[in-house]
Amino acid sequence: KKSFGKKFAQKIIDGNLEAAKRGYEEVKQG
Repeated sequence: KKSFGKKFAQKIIDGNLEAAKRGYEEVKQG
């Protein structure tokens, strides 16, 4: 159960990183 929560949290973190990267690219291109 603990490892599942860890994996789930990592997925959320990865998703946030992807979203942030995409947003950054959009801002860079204007």
